[in-house]
Formats: sequence, structure tokens, C-alpha cells
Amino acid sequence: MKRLIVIALFCLLLVACKDTNTPVIDKADPFIGGTEGISFDFLNLRSSVFDGNNDPFDIVVKLENKGEFTIPRQNIRVSVSGINPAEFGKVDEALALSPEDDILGARKDTQGNMLKSPPATVEFASLSYLGKVVGASQKFPLKVDVCHLYGTTAVSYLCLLSDVLSTKESTVCKIQETKKVSNSGAPVQVQNVQEFERGKDKIGFTFDIKQAGTGALYEQNTKCVNERFKNKVLVKVDTKIPGLTCTSLGHKQGTEVEGNVVLIDGTKTISCTQQVNQRTDFEQPITITLLYDYNMQKRADITVKASER
Repeated sequence: MKRLIVIALFCLLLVACKDTNTPVIDKADPFIGGTEGISFDFLNLRSSVFDGNNDPFDIVVKLENKGEFTIPRQNIRVSVSGINPAEFGKVDEALALSPEDDILGARKDTQGNMLKSPPATVEFASLSYLGKVVGASQKFPLKVDVCHLYGTTAVSYLCLLSDVLSTKESTVCKIQETKKVSNSGAPVQVQNVQEFERGKDKIGFTFDIKQAGTGALYEQNTKCVNERFKNKVLVKVDTKIPGLTCTSLGHKQGTEVEGNVVLIDGTKTISCTQQVNQRTDFEQPITITLLYDYNMQKRADITVKASER
């Protein structure tokens, strides 16, 4: 019995002697995550209508934001093509609309619960085939394009040491390793954050930008219409510490750099250097923001049938 008491007291002494000055950093994922942004579909689309301006119908598109970026209503455009607007009673109207309200992003609350985005609809109302089809029926293709601004926010951590090249291992963090990175839900993601020594007062880090969705990328605010803007993403990096430089990204005021980059085969690697001038060791959160236009398409058919003559 005495031996058991001695062992227990020894274990308690070991716990009490542990370094209580080592900081504990909470790296719980702040985002819902995922690789989806806007999803959409036709809502109760009729597969067939009659000709002769006797059978009006609507094309309603339902939009759902599965990601975490809020889209201002003026930055999302839903367009219908594949049919001649004049043949369907829309002589002076382009079949392109924006939703009535902003499309809110989903988010995670402080308790870790997911708060979903309310769905929105865009309605092309009162279409009607004015003429007469040849024969019993005629099939028309419908294509819906949704072009919208979207963004990704990624958070990672850098290890900053007072002596970057010291051979003594820090009890706070480690420079030479792959870093954890958390992404907001979006079709473009930040991956593979790597940190390494670059000199006695410099550290380096790299990260990959990866297209994870199936839509088409364009430079932000270019409306998804010009091929020369395709596959371009605006990248912003902020370490909150002066002395940051990154390849392909220009300087801004303060501690942030930004610039447009082109993704080749859906990927781009960015390399950065950070000056280190502090007198203590710590982990520094960094924010990487991506902004881009994103285009998706969906197709359906509508058959116009001959009405009784």
C-alpha cells in the first residue's frame, strides 16, 4: 500500500513540474469547409408547352449557397440561352436577371453549429411561344448560366523564432514542416502550406491554390464572358507582420500583398518570404484570401407542341 502511495505522489510531482509557460494555441477549424459554392437547378420546369401564344410558362431557377461567401445581388447574374427571346414573347428583354436580395453565405456559429443560407429564386416569367411549330412538336434546348463573384478565406499558422537558424528545438513551434490550413467552403482552396528557413532573419513559406469545383474560373468582376480573363484568381496574403513579399503578388500598405495569378491545369503555387525581427518565439496566424468570378451551366429541353388548329 505504501509503495502505491509513493508512486502516485511521484506521478503528481511530474505533472506539477511540466512547463506551464508553453502557450496552447486553439486551432479548431473556424469554417464549415467543403468545395461547393452556389448550386442551382430548374424549379418545376415544364417539359412541354403549346404553341400559338396560348400557353404561357415560367422558367424559375433556384439558387442555394453551399459555401461561406456572401454574394452581393449585383455580383450574380442568371442568364437563359438556347431559345430566341423574340419567339417566346421577350422581344425587348434579355433573358438575364439578378436575384432580388444578396445571397448569404453559410456560416458556423460559436457553438460549432452550421447556419445554412436561405435559398433564392430568379424567375423568367410569362414566356409563350408566339408562332406555330412545323409538324407535331419541336424541341428547344435551354441553357442556364450562373456567373457570380465568389471568395475563399484560408487561415494557417507560421512559426516565428527569435533565432531562425538555431539548432536548439523550440518548445513553442517548428519551422520546417507542413502547416495546418483551414478553408472556408468554396470551389477554390488553399492547400499544402509549407514553411522553411530562408536565412538568419527570414522564413519562407509556400502554398498551392487549387480549383476543386467543376465550374469555370474568371478574374473577379469580369462577368465570365472573356476568355482572356479565364483561370485568373486574385490572391491576398496577410501575415500582420511587416516585411512580407510573395512571387507574383505586389505590395500593399501595411502587412498585406496581393495580385492576380493564372491557374495552370487548375493549380498555382505561391512562394513567400517573411522578415523575422522579434525577440521571442510564437506562432503567427496568417490569412490568405482568394477572389474570383465563377461560372456554372445547366441544360434542359423544352418541347413546344402544336395546339389544335
